[in-house]
Amino acid sequence: MVLNWLKKRREIPVEQRRYDKIYLFLALILFLATLWAVFNEVSTRRPWKEYQRKFYQLKLAKLDSLYRLAVANFDSAKYKELTEELEKAKAGLESEEYKRALEDYKKYERELAELTREFQFAKSRSDEYYYFYQRAKLENANGRETQKWWERVQREERLMSEFNAKIEEVTKKKDSTWAIVKGYRAKVSELQHEIDKLFEEINRIKDRIQKTKEAQVKIVQVILPEFERTNFGTLKSRVDRCQTCHLGWDDPLFEDAPQPFKTHPNRELLEKHNPETFGCTPCHRGQGPALTEGYAHGDKDKHWEWPILKKEYIEAGCNDCHFNEINLKWAPKLTMGKHILIESGCYGCHGVDGYNDFPKIAPSLNNLLVKTTPGWLYRWILNPREYLPHGRMPDFKLTPEEAEAITAYLVKIGQDSSKNWQYQFKYQGSGNPARGKELVENIGCLGCHAIGDNKVVRETRGLNYDIAPELTKIGSKVNPQWLYDWLKNPRHYLPNTKMPSLRLTDQEASDIVAYLMTLKDTVDYAGIKINYSEAKADQGLKLIKSYGCYGCHEIKGTERETKVSVDISDFARKNIEQLDFGYKEHLPKDRLIWLAEKLRDPRGYSTERIKLKMPQFNFTDKEIEALVTLIASFKKNEVGSGYVQKFDRKRKEINEGRRLTLWYNCINCHQIEEQGGYIHPMIEDPGLRPPLLTIEGAKVQEPWLYEFLKNPTTIRPWFKLRMPTFQLTDDEITSLIRYFLGLSNQEFKVRSYDVPLEKKYVQAGKVLFEQLQCLKCHTAGSQLSASMLAPNLDLAPRRLKPEWVIDWLRDPQAIQPGTNMPTFFYEGTSPVPDVLDGNANEQIRALRDYIWTFARRGGSTLVMQR
Repeated sequence: MVLNWLKKRREIPVEQRRYDKIYLFLALILFLATLWAVFNEVSTRRPWKEYQRKFYQLKLAKLDSLYRLAVANFDSAKYKELTEELEKAKAGLESEEYKRALEDYKKYERELAELTREFQFAKSRSDEYYYFYQRAKLENANGRETQKWWERVQREERLMSEFNAKIEEVTKKKDSTWAIVKGYRAKVSELQHEIDKLFEEINRIKDRIQKTKEAQVKIVQVILPEFERTNFGTLKSRVDRCQTCHLGWDDPLFEDAPQPFKTHPNRELLEKHNPETFGCTPCHRGQGPALTEGYAHGDKDKHWEWPILKKEYIEAGCNDCHFNEINLKWAPKLTMGKHILIESGCYGCHGVDGYNDFPKIAPSLNNLLVKTTPGWLYRWILNPREYLPHGRMPDFKLTPEEAEAITAYLVKIGQDSSKNWQYQFKYQGSGNPARGKELVENIGCLGCHAIGDNKVVRETRGLNYDIAPELTKIGSKVNPQWLYDWLKNPRHYLPNTKMPSLRLTDQEASDIVAYLMTLKDTVDYAGIKINYSEAKADQGLKLIKSYGCYGCHEIKGTERETKVSVDISDFARKNIEQLDFGYKEHLPKDRLIWLAEKLRDPRGYSTERIKLKMPQFNFTDKEIEALVTLIASFKKNEVGSGYVQKFDRKRKEINEGRRLTLWYNCINCHQIEEQGGYIHPMIEDPGLRPPLLTIEGAKVQEPWLYEFLKNPTTIRPWFKLRMPTFQLTDDEITSLIRYFLGLSNQEFKVRSYDVPLEKKYVQAGKVLFEQLQCLKCHTAGSQLSASMLAPNLDLAPRRLKPEWVIDWLRDPQAIQPGTNMPTFFYEGTSPVPDVLDGNANEQIRALRDYIWTFARRGGSTLVMQR
């Protein structure tokens, strides 16, 4: 039909052809296209407008509900009562007394103004006459002239004195009349204020309703100057428009509202990271300038590098600005990921910025024959989970032939090392297993090691692995002579070991050896036959290098080897095309899903052509989630320095202390910064648990702490639990002291802890000490306490800081909630009114000063002042 029309049209001369219908048709198409473009721009491409309209509608509905509730709860009876009283009060303003007082007040004001004016005139004349008087004296005028001016000065001063007396008299009258006026008015004002308070909530809601009705539909934009770096390393600003849709982030009205209106779940955190200045994408990621959900969240834009973080991995964003810190209070999952990475030694195989300076996590394998047998070693290498189901050693899924080859090489280097080996302590074999079991259960071994069904520490930590090897089958692994030598001095066998010394006597060590050697499995390790040929050992060395065993262990022959796997410091920047999913094509194409599956099944992405070697760590879903959160944050530091948490000297010292307390497992026994104390559930009596260390910097003297960490001594002799000797270096001890001081906002400086003692305070302190019966719990000199639940006070002057003792005596619960120490001076009141006039602060000082006299027993030269 169209062809026929065109054919006929060609037959019409050009000058006779009509174009009106064509133009009309094209104009109609253009008009419709314009309408569609406008609609698409205004509606389809700007859904945020509809979001805002819905938000304000929802907000008005919620406010209307609150308004109705406020009206329903309005105290009408109280309002009626106050209104009646207000009317009476206002009627008082019409009373004769009020009107008369007000009239008198105004009259006295006028009189006062007139008198003041006359006083000022008199003073001006007096100043004038005094000038002429002084001038006459200077010009040596005759006495009569000088006397004239002086008499005038005196006359004006008399007038001033009279005016002053009248002013005082009128002022008193004015004040008395004002008191009457003020009394009437104050009653009205007070009642009006009470009525306004009744309407306060209703008016507040009405004000919010009015502001909501007046709110404009507009783009809410935050600009972060010089926030991130381009691919060329230059800083650029970031535009963040998230709050255009997420309008209810700071409004408690929307805690139960659907997204995008829901209140932020951690509003306390937002006090430090205010979205109105900091934006949202620095923490949540996503495409800040975008205004549609798919693009803003990064779901629809496949080329956007940083899609919004899923809820389970949201803490990954914290590391952009806090990458230097090992602990983050507001990011427990990220913190857990950092701890797992350190404790699992991931940096042994992978390059990880910020973690490459950590030492190897596992023992040297150069001298194993002193410790164990080739048969045990073979079974361990073949399947570590068989011996330690919750150990940190991963399973490399080796074939028996590969395990045999590695065993052959370790036996070879072990034979070379054991030739010159000599034990430092000789085991006599005279231990008592029952006493050994009691020692293991009480002196602190279970703070790091598990035995049998005792998995309290593991469960309290919330992790699937033990921080130190389980001892359930230790008797099948080691020989008694090595074990005895190891218990007496762990650093004789491994100079860099984290295993501390518990300062065991020969008998205690023998008892523990006797007990631990009873803990065995049923495997016949001696019957395992192994090929120790040179070729087999060479194959073992190649396997060790191939699998990267030297990443965690020191192994002779691998000293120059580099990390066996990829650097993951920039993992979060990897494009999805760089990740091989192998045959797991069913998985969503998401880098974090890929990573989680990699940690769950490290060799699951293997194919015929790609053989993966990463071992199986047996992480739980919780641990995998924490590690994914951490690794999702690895994208080098692209954030401008102005946004990164300032890592000043104090923060560095605190962070170094956190590293050390994590590395040496101090937090297994002690609670520090709301972490740790994992051994506590095994100790029912809180008074017998290891002390809280968060307050240590404010509590103890630095010289004493240095000596104690260097060589721990007994503070609480009734404790069965022992503080181990870690053989820390001087630098490590200094770092720990600075850490504790930093937690208490104190500086590391030289100072004296002597206290000038006054006789009256010492004498009063002695009386208080006896009346408060301090020796019921504490020990002092030869006087032993009955229950011995508190430290020996002889140590206090050399151990504790004098100002801390004052704070401690004032309110022990404020410093250490749950402590057994009673609060004698509750809310600043004294239980002994007849000492130092019952002044609590004076009595606290007196107690402290009396305790400081105990230092004399240790040879102190404290001076007592009269």
